[in-house]
Amino acid sequence: MVEVNIVTQSELARLLAVIPESSPFGARDRALLIFLQHTGLRVGELCGLNVGDLADPKRRAVRSKLVLRPEICKGGRSRTLPLSSKAQMAARELLHFLERRGFSLNAEAPLLVRRAHDRLPVREVQRLVQTYRELAGVSTVTPHSWRHHFAGRFLEVGGNVRQLQQVLGHRRLNTVEVYTRCAPDELAAVVARL
Repeated sequence: MVEVNIVTQSELARLLAVIPESSPFGARDRALLIFLQHTGLRVGELCGLNVGDLADPKRRAVRSKLVLRPEICKGGRSRTLPLSSKAQMAARELLHFLERRGFSLNAEAPLLVRRAHDRLPVREVQRLVQTYRELAGVSTVTPHSWRHHFAGRFLEVGGNVRQLQQVLGHRRLNTVEVYTRCAPDELAAVVARL
């Protein structure tokens, strides 16, 4: 069984707090990490998103559901993901960032861009997380940690493993088991209630 580092809400909050919002790309970094936290996307799926996947460019309205295209999903299977209000707010922030910085808002344009106006690569997101993690003094956070955090919260608020399987895009139910591991403090709290 794969060992999973469970990241706490306070660790994620500390990491988000060190992102300098006044830096040219700080607003993008903060919004992309919040979006990742509230969608459970794989970092490759996040980096593969286009503006039109999240918003109707003509109306500039953020969609309530994200339809992931097969070409950006692991295994080449499309899936639909409902977006929470926090995910929608982060999506709006990403679109505002693009508009403020003069990047394209065409439906086929990448949602996450770097200075050269090209798509932000997965490795760059990994570097961003590593930089902010070091600044925050948090040792266990990787881009995939947000996926695990999302899965844990999903189950915590009443979602079941079948629903989680669908949201995360796993073909087999046993793959979702890695997300159901409990932190020692959680186990102690449950036992204390017996």
